[in-house]
Amino acid sequence: MNHAYRDMFGIPDSEPVKALRWTDFCPGEGADWFATRAWRQMVGARALRMEVRGQHRDGGVIRQELSLNTRLDGGLLVIARDITDRARADAEKARLRDQLQVAQQREMIAHVAAGIAHDLHNVFAVVSGTASMPEQSCGDSEDALSGIRRIKRAAQMAVDLGAGLATLGRDDAHPLRQDLREIERQGVDLMGTARIDQHGTCQGCPSACNRSGPTAQCCCR
Repeated sequence: MNHAYRDMFGIPDSEPVKALRWTDFCPGEGADWFATRAWRQMVGARALRMEVRGQHRDGGVIRQELSLNTRLDGGLLVIARDITDRARADAEKARLRDQLQVAQQREMIAHVAAGIAHDLHNVFAVVSGTASMPEQSCGDSEDALSGIRRIKRAAQMAVDLGAGLATLGRDDAHPLRQDLREIERQGVDLMGTARIDQHGTCQGCPSACNRSGPTAQCCCR
């Protein structure tokens, strides 16, 4: 056992090594694995190279690369290299590689989503513009005007939803305050006049309330 090996495991120069066994430098599971599998493989091939976890005198774990060679006199020559720093560097490279992959995926999603948002905006702009054309000729027909306004609001909502796609894949999104009452009113309006009347849904309430039933009351007052 040379000085480099002693330093690796924290063994002082004054300590005699003949009283030590190889299991003193290897935790229980590693020692069992070596005794049951690695030893037979090494004897058959007369040499073996592997990575194994050693145990420092202070209890710390040492990642080491071992090169084991059997000698003609039946002895064993072990060359150990501390690869703790290399293993740490490899782990950091793997982490950075994963981050790069995630960033590339986000960039691809953002690119596709931006294209979809652009196309949706163009389509629903045509819908909204076309719906405005018969608005002047509807006269006093409240049902027709209500239907046209509903189409225009639905088209605008679709445009807003499409614009939200542009934020997909981006990590700079931040929370927004949203008035859910307005969204609820728009949702009730999109039900259509027939279904609003059928279910007795109040359009003037801050929240949709059901006016059906003998004891039900409308909250809009």
